[in-house]
Amino acid sequence: MSKFDIRTIERKIQAGEITEEEYKQYLASLPDESDNAENMDVQFIYAAEARRKNEQGE
Repeated sequence: MSKFDIRTIERKIQAGEITEEEYKQYLASLPDESDNAENMDVQFIYAAEARRKNEQGE
């Protein structure tokens, strides 16, 4: 697991294992990968279906 693992970063900062400044420096050092991003159309079917059922009293 990385020292800056997103799943544990808040706990590590609170515990004093790393500082917020170290974390900010790490984030600033990451490469910009935004050119590799893709736009996606997303439909939240489960939520829409649940809302429809609720409206119909099912």
